[in-house]
Amino acid sequence: MPVNARTEMVIYADDIILWDHSMKPECACRRLQVAVDGLANWCGSRGLRMCADKCSVLKVCKRTRGYTNFVPRLLLSGSAIAAVDRMTYLGVLFKPSGKFDDHIARTKMRAMQRLGALRAFRLSRGAWFRVFNAMVLPVLTYGVHAWYLYEDRDKHVDVLKKVRRRAIRLAYGLGFRTELSDAQESSLKGLSEVLEKIISGWQVIFESF
Repeated sequence: MPVNARTEMVIYADDIILWDHSMKPECACRRLQVAVDGLANWCGSRGLRMCADKCSVLKVCKRTRGYTNFVPRLLLSGSAIAAVDRMTYLGVLFKPSGKFDDHIARTKMRAMQRLGALRAFRLSRGAWFRVFNAMVLPVLTYGVHAWYLYEDRDKHVDVLKKVRRRAIRLAYGLGFRTELSDAQESSLKGLSEVLEKIISGWQVIFESF
């Protein structure tokens, strides 16, 4: 597929992401437009159609100085692609700041909702932990590759650890603010260790390509 030297592309199933970076956002925008045009032509020559209504463009910039008012403008076959202030891709929420605070908050909320649903069942402690590992832990760890290697990693992990501690208290029938003993803390695998294992496994797979 036609993509220039500075613009990169990733494809998952029928989802395509194009991205470019530059100290001058207008330059990145021009290169992206060339890439979009080339991709649209490539698809058209093969009987495929791209729909602007299902596309969006997000500006990500940690340094807001000078770029605050810049709005990326891209066209797909003459139709404007909507500029958005947040974008969800494969379940991960991206923001213009490049930070994942909102994604982590949403992840915590979803995990807590699952914990709340599980409270209705009378499970033994062992069953509770097995159900947690099967139904809640995947929610906490999904999309970890997007945010775990960034600067706010420890802060994000601390937020998600609250879900794990809540699960332990529920399994032991403890109050919400009850301090956990070392034995109780060790009832479930530490979240940091789980995340590290996922990341290390992902890096091994990535390096093998």
